[in-house]
Amino acid sequence: MRTCEVGQSGVRTIKKSDQIQLCFDDKGGEVEVLDVVFIDEDTVALEENPIFNDQVSYGDIVRVKKVKEVYYYIETIKKSELIKLSWLLSKEVSESQELENLKDKVTKNAGRCERVFGGLLLLNIPKKFEQEIIREMKIILNTEG
Repeated sequence: MRTCEVGQSGVRTIKKSDQIQLCFDDKGGEVEVLDVVFIDEDTVALEENPIFNDQVSYGDIVRVKKVKEVYYYIETIKKSELIKLSWLLSKEVSESQELENLKDKVTKNAGRCERVFGGLLLLNIPKKFEQEIIREMKIILNTEG
């Protein structure tokens, strides 16, 4: 898989991402399939948010150890500069123009939007936009409810 990103300088970069099975416990019971970019054989940058684990998120750089076909999380080397916010949305909110406008605003301000299972919205945004995005989501949720 190749992803294309526009950095803050406006320069487009293309990087190769891979899907790996990433395990967050030593027993192999907590495994998620995630897109990552390999920095070296035991260091990856997460290209998406794990759904069932909150200790890491999109953009984090983590150390891993490969055992057979599974990579085991060892530690976070560097946290992303983006913060993660999440909401569980109704079908009406998920399909609303107001939400589309908010998602556009997030991506135009160096953030990232991810929808999982249809109604789980994950936003990774610069910290300086946190309160503004939370306010706007409250309005959207109250309007569509």
